[in-house]
Amino acid sequence: MILIFLVFTSCFLAYWHYARTYSFWDKKGVDNIKPYTFAGSFSSNVVLQKSVPEIVQEHYNKYKNNRYFGMYQFTLPTFVVKDMELLKLISVKDFDTFIDHANSANEELDPLWSKNILALVGDKWRNMRATLSPAFTGSKMRLMFNLINDESLQFVNYFREQNKPIVERDMKDIFSRVTNDVLASCAFGVKVDSMKDPENDFFINGRKAFDFSGFQQLIFFMYSATPRLMKFFGIRLFAERTSAFLRNLIIEAIKFREKENYVRPDMIHLMLEARKGTLSQDDTDQNSVSSTTENGHSEPKRRHVDMTDEDIVAQAMIFHFGGFDTTSSSMVCLAYELAVNPEIQNKLYQEVQENWLECSGEVNYEMIMKLEYMNMCISEALRKWPPLILADRQTAKEYKIPPQRKGETEVTLSKGTIIWIPIYAIHRDPEFFPDPLKFDPERFSEENKHKIPTFAYMPFSIGPRNCIAQRFALMTIKTIMFHLLREFEIVPVASSNIPFKLSTKHVNVACEGGLTLGLKRRQME
Repeated sequence: MILIFLVFTSCFLAYWHYARTYSFWDKKGVDNIKPYTFAGSFSSNVVLQKSVPEIVQEHYNKYKNNRYFGMYQFTLPTFVVKDMELLKLISVKDFDTFIDHANSANEELDPLWSKNILALVGDKWRNMRATLSPAFTGSKMRLMFNLINDESLQFVNYFREQNKPIVERDMKDIFSRVTNDVLASCAFGVKVDSMKDPENDFFINGRKAFDFSGFQQLIFFMYSATPRLMKFFGIRLFAERTSAFLRNLIIEAIKFREKENYVRPDMIHLMLEARKGTLSQDDTDQNSVSSTTENGHSEPKRRHVDMTDEDIVAQAMIFHFGGFDTTSSSMVCLAYELAVNPEIQNKLYQEVQENWLECSGEVNYEMIMKLEYMNMCISEALRKWPPLILADRQTAKEYKIPPQRKGETEVTLSKGTIIWIPIYAIHRDPEFFPDPLKFDPERFSEENKHKIPTFAYMPFSIGPRNCIAQRFALMTIKTIMFHLLREFEIVPVASSNIPFKLSTKHVNVACEGGLTLGLKRRQME
């Protein structure tokens, strides 16, 4: 009888907790799909039936006429915003209420992660962003261009030396390697060649640190949804071995540069200049938090920040984290679209070749940045396959959303509520992008791009908390693709996974089973 009583009581308590947890949005009058398991809205991903982007888009489409809806990250209620005007309020006009990301950083477990600009909150974030912003202006990117160009040439030369009509390779692997080499050079001051030395420490540590597939994908979500549980079990987002490797690498580089007065135009140099307060913001910078927002409110101007060596390590690490996977994934998706749309690839090649001849083979920053059709193709690839499937914010105080449509009631978001901006789903909404599954670079031509609603295109997030390194990422993609397309045509092969199917094992956009394509040597003119 006692055993029966305990079992009955346990079942009752579990049901009571379940009912109470998943009635959160019902009580607030917010439409939502009530979960059936404690995996929340993502149970079909936990059992690898659907990818995370597909799940969010499915919910987005279900509530087609809603301005917002509710989801659950395991047991964590999450408010998903669809309406453009509401997005403007959250990301710009009422930014002070939504200044922070959903922060689950634990300084005891992950000291480096807790210090990086992505995890910092409030004034700490403002100060760090304002300090680092001058490092990402156009003039500073121009200084780093030669480093990126050298790595791009090294990458393409590797395939040229194969001396084969067609070289078949996994696109994610090769683009991860060249991105790794660019980041090693520009962020850490380290020269590596991950194509010729595939097992180099820098690449191996980066791949281990930033692989959020399989079980690590579950850890990634639980780190945000159940931070106390992660702390209780001592589960880190990044392995100590990886953190120690990057920390030692940068601290040794800092010591050498300061002792020998060594200057190299890379990110470590720019952060050392920022620490000394000698880094000037010498051109207009869209990334600056000092810029004036749409409601006329200016963010605080740059303040002095005491940057320790550990702070510099943390920023370099998040720079590596932000670029290693997202930049390479963007190039994978662009390569896929060019392979299955040869007429678009041919048009892009013509632009590449014309500019190559015009500059007599001396590729420079100005030429790369003015490639109009390249810009259009990259923009469309980022639209159809955004590297970030969503952006997140967290309420710093209570926030009320008044009703505007029939059936709505006032919604009160309490302090600490998680907000999601479903970038992937918005980018595929036919209301904003007609025939959204079609790869059409002409959407971003000078004649057409004004038709895109202001807040409907956001591959690097939106508002003052957008990606600080977006200029660097775009410059990297353009430079690598320029050199690759000049010498190779990207073509489908027998083992290519066409059509592109989203992987259920990755948080962001990735091809199920990988994507193998061929690099077909061009007849050079």
